Amino acid sequence: MRLDSALLPKEIYFYRISEYKRKAQSVNERVKKAVEAATDTKVLVIGDKNLGKTPEVFKESFPGKTAMIVLPDKITYDIAGKEVEEAFKNSDVKLAPTYMFDVPGFHAEYKYVEELEPLFKDNDIIPVAIGGGTINDICKLVAAHVNKPYMCVVTAASVDGYTAFGASIIENGAKKTFSCPAPRVVFTDLSVIAGAPKSMTAAGYCDLAAKIPAGADWILADIVGNEAMHDVAWHIVQDGLGDALGDPEGIRDGKISALDKLVEGLMLGGFAIQAMNSTRAASGAEHMISHIFNMRDILFNGRPISHGFQVALGTLATTALYEEAFKFDISNLDVDACVSAWLSLDELKEKIRNRLAGTNFVQRALDESEAKYICKEDLRKELQNLKDNWPEIKAKLQRQLLPLAELKRRFEVVGAPVRPSQVGVSKALMRQIIEEAQLIRRRYNILDFLVRTCLFEKALDGIFGEGGIWKND
Repeated sequence: MRLDSALLPKEIYFYRISEYKRKAQSVNERVKKAVEAATDTKVLVIGDKNLGKTPEVFKESFPGKTAMIVLPDKITYDIAGKEVEEAFKNSDVKLAPTYMFDVPGFHAEYKYVEELEPLFKDNDIIPVAIGGGTINDICKLVAAHVNKPYMCVVTAASVDGYTAFGASIIENGAKKTFSCPAPRVVFTDLSVIAGAPKSMTAAGYCDLAAKIPAGADWILADIVGNEAMHDVAWHIVQDGLGDALGDPEGIRDGKISALDKLVEGLMLGGFAIQAMNSTRAASGAEHMISHIFNMRDILFNGRPISHGFQVALGTLATTALYEEAFKFDISNLDVDACVSAWLSLDELKEKIRNRLAGTNFVQRALDESEAKYICKEDLRKELQNLKDNWPEIKAKLQRQLLPLAELKRRFEVVGAPVRPSQVGVSKALMRQIIEEAQLIRRRYNILDFLVRTCLFEKALDGIFGEGGIWKND
C-alpha cells in the first residue's frame, strides 16, 4: 500500500538538530540524498536533547492537523512522552488526548491495531508514535488502514524497521508482515536513545551489522542472475556502514557520537528498502534464520528472542559459512557431480514435506523453493560461471565481509549473544534452523550457493565441528 501522492509534502525536509557539530559535513549530504530517495519518509531528525522541537517538526510536516501521542506504557511516557506532550501543549499545534496501552506483555498484536484504528478514522488526527519497534509497527499499520501519514519518535536504536515499509504484526498467533508505508517523519533524540536498555542498543547494532553479509548475498545473487544490483539502494546501505559499526565500545558506553552513526545507519537501511521497494538491500540469509526463530516460536525464558539477537546469530552463522566456502576450491568444482545430485522439483517438494512435517510453514517453503528452483541445464551454466570466475568472485566477497573473529568480538563488546546457548538454543536446533532457512525464501544467498555446489553439509560441519565457531556450544 502506498499513500496518495497528494498527501505527501511537495518539498523534502531534512533536519539535524544537535548540540555538537560534525566534522564530516559530506555525511549530511549523503543522508539527505537517502531521504530524497525514500518514497514515504520525508523528514529525518537526528538530534540530542531535542524533544522540545517535535511540535515544530509536526506543524511543518502536517500543517493544520491535530496530533495524538500514542505510547506503549508509562515507562515510555516518563522517558520521552511527557516532554513531548508538554512541548505540544505549549505550542499552537492542536493535541488530542494521549493514548497509552500500558498492558502487561505488550506486543505488536493485531488486536491493538483494531483498538487504535477507530481513533484516527474520518478526522484530521495524525498518530505520533513514541517508543520502539512495536508501537511503530502498530501505528504504521493503523495509519495505512486510515490512509494517513504519521510521525514516529524513536526511543531505542533497536531495529532498522522504523523507516522501512511494512509492519510485523502477530495475527492469529502467527507473525505476519503487512504491507504499509513507512512514517513520513522519524524523530530521534540521542540522549533518550543513550538511556535505553543496553540490550536494545546491542540488538540494533547487530541488525545493522547484518547488512555486511546481506551485501555479500546480494553480490552473489547478482552474479548468478537471481536479483540485479540496485545502485542507489546499495550505496545508501553500504556507504558509511563501516564507520557506523566502527566503535562498538562507544555504542556500549552510550557515547552520543557513536549512537548518532548507529541511528543514521539503521535509518538508511529503511530508506534503501523504500527506494527499491524491497528488503534485499537490508537483509539476506541472516534474516531468513531470524524468520525461522519466529516461525518455530522459539522462546528464551518464556519470551521471544529479540529480532536483533536472532539476527546476531544469523549474521555470525552466514559469515562463518562464507569463511567455510572460501576454504573450498570452487575453481575445481565437479560441476557434473553437482548437476547429477540436483533434485527434481517433485523430489525437492517431497523432501520439504517430510522435513517440515508438523510445522505451519510447509506451504510457504514449497512456494518459495519452487520460485527459486532452476533446471539442471541452468544449474550447469550457473556453476560453470562460478567455477570459471571464482578467484575474482571470492576476492569481491572477502572485501565485502568483516572477518568472523572481529564480528564476534564486536558483538561481545556491545553485549549481544555470540553462541546459540546464550539464548537457550542447542547446537542441534541451531543447525536445523540454518538448514530450514534455506527453504523459506526465493532470495538467493550463501545457503543456496552451498546447496547448489553440494557443500552445504560440509560447511555446516565446519561451523559446528572441531575448529568451528560453535563446536563447544
